Amino acid sequence: MELKAYKFLVEIAGHPRERLGGKILQLLLAITLNRIGYRVTRERLSQDVDILMIGKRRTKYAVESKVTTKNHVSLGEKDIRGLKLAETDGYVPVLAALYIQDAGELWYMASAKGTQPGTYDANWFRTRPFEQLQSDTRKEFLKVLYYMWPRVRDNPRPIPILQQYLGIGKLIR
Repeated sequence: MELKAYKFLVEIAGHPRERLGGKILQLLLAITLNRIGYRVTRERLSQDVDILMIGKRRTKYAVESKVTTKNHVSLGEKDIRGLKLAETDGYVPVLAALYIQDAGELWYMASAKGTQPGTYDANWFRTRPFEQLQSDTRKEFLKVLYYMWPRVRDNPRPIPILQQYLGIGKLIR
């Protein structure tokens, strides 16, 4: 991970408004997924599965995203229930995790099929990756991060700005 990216991620994760950092990173992930060809149809900040999207072959995905500065992410009963419900509606369940302390990688994307509540480290993600989705996301996320974070960093209400970018699909150079 580039030093500039690490500094931005630490700054976002340490946002003074409680839990806002994770929501900002979730929106940056959704914008990234749109940019790499997945059509985000729903993005939630507080309940249900975080992101619903349609892939390049019309495959539907339900993404639960987690951000941590620790060496693990926690999946609760609510997270698993949301993924299972989406799966019954025809969505492929995906778990996305960003370990900010992991200097080597950005987002991990893994199959969440059959996942139980508990804690999961980066090694767990390495054993069940969605290779193409993970690779494409990692490549594009830095561009989105470098473009968007300086534009919303000092805004007292960054969420509506990011939602607007997601909703209108504004191009990022």
